[in-house]
Amino acid sequence: MSVHLGVFLLREQLPTRDSWQRAIDAEGIDLQLEQADTIEQVGFWPARLNKKDCGFEYSFGRIETSIPVESENPDPILEAVGDRDHQVSFVFHSSREDGEAAALAAATLAKIADGVLFDPQSGEFAVGADAYELLRRQEADERERRMQDAIKRWGGITNRRCPECGAPCPEFRPTCKVCDFKLGRA
Repeated sequence: MSVHLGVFLLREQLPTRDSWQRAIDAEGIDLQLEQADTIEQVGFWPARLNKKDCGFEYSFGRIETSIPVESENPDPILEAVGDRDHQVSFVFHSSREDGEAAALAAATLAKIADGVLFDPQSGEFAVGADAYELLRRQEADERERRMQDAIKRWGGITNRRCPECGAPCPEFRPTCKVCDFKLGRA
């Protein structure tokens, strides 16, 4: 399954990789983007998150369609995008690290470029630095969903609990389904 994120911005607001990396570092995020030209880069962009190899698909381009926001009830995302005429797309497929790296890179980009982070899966968006709050809320919601799933699936069949988050963890799982804590096998 592919997951998409987009950041709408003005072309002149797209940072270089180095200025983007400095902004990531300033946020205290342990994410290292490999060297790339942020205008020309297309395809997989390798990264390291918390010292683990990861990455995401990246592309930058002009928004091809222009939709006027002149109706009585304009779409809130279109209002937020305003005159931002370019989009950076982030796509990831598999690991949580890939998704977290893409989301953190996108949120940092939204902040430093006064961009609009858009999550088409949820329909949610945030402008500028508010992108970090959107990510925190989405992560909390996802963690709660995973906790409820773990309780439903294993709460009545095992007494083993994750020491990190308290989720039920059957003996066959080497990691917690909720927080990825490495439990080992019982």
